[in-house]
Amino acid sequence: LNMLGSAARLGVSLDPRRVAITACATPSSSVVGVTPNTAAISCLQKMVDDGVRQLPVIAPVATTPAGSTSGAHASAVADADATDSPRGMLVAMLTMRDVLAHFLPGSG
Repeated sequence: LNMLGSAARLGVSLDPRRVAITACATPSSSVVGVTPNTAAISCLQKMVDDGVRQLPVIAPVATTPAGSTSGAHASAVADADATDSPRGMLVAMLTMRDVLAHFLPGSG
């Protein structure tokens, strides 16, 4: 939508029914995520620092010594910290509202 808004300000008309989602979406190389074990306060700080309202929660997938991915997603690394390069299985999308509900009384 930013692209559509920018185009409109420049006087260029883009039809949202014809613009591919890849033209509007954040490229995967720019996505910032966290792991399931990341502390809520760290997620909140990451959202503020990175100027985002949502974070993908990525469970790192265990790999075999040869580097190939194991078929068992359940054997994700249990003690991984936040990651700036999400790789693995998407398990949730964390929103600013989700995190704030745990810190502010009555916001949930």
